Amino acid sequence: MMNVEDTRLSKDEKKLLSAMVGKSLESYRYTDSGSGAHHAAFEVLEMNVGGEPFTISNALQVVNYFGDREDVCVMKVLAGKAAETAPWFSRQRTETVDVGQRIEDVIVFEDVVTMDGDTESPFEFDSTFAIVFKLERTQIAFMRGHEFGEDIDIERGPGMAKKLTANTTLTEVDDGREFRTERSVVGLSCSKESLDGAEEA
Repeated sequence: MMNVEDTRLSKDEKKLLSAMVGKSLESYRYTDSGSGAHHAAFEVLEMNVGGEPFTISNALQVVNYFGDREDVCVMKVLAGKAAETAPWFSRQRTETVDVGQRIEDVIVFEDVVTMDGDTESPFEFDSTFAIVFKLERTQIAFMRGHEFGEDIDIERGPGMAKKLTANTTLTEVDDGREFRTERSVVGLSCSKESLDGAEEA
């Protein structure tokens, strides 16, 4: 029997993103992670969409990670502002990026990783890898970094969605166990009605 741990965005979180389509992404604000990446937020990223605040977070959460209880970073979306940054992190640089473009689509990239090998039953770990905003003149991707790090990598350019779908299947072998990753794409611009009545994706 397959053991499954599903940490993907919930139906309600996807409905929040779907409702942003047609509105203006005015700006986003984040605290620089200091990790050396070109643009990376530490744990939380605040957005102004149509004059309302929203937050994308990538915080540690205890989950069943391939049979062990581990602290793994999980992407979440919520309406409103983020909680206060930890005092020890308040000295890092805070960036506010003005955008001012209409959101034409929101695309969610989800990874399903299955593990086979010397186990009585295979294991599946499902997660959200990235959220891409397709705007009038560009695309902005907010991507989860390493599973055990709180960074949210930020990339901006006209072909971000295509770049992230370039490799949708990856197989790795580690200590006799095979890990297979399959990436799926969920576009939310036409999904408002289906999300209201559909089963959890």
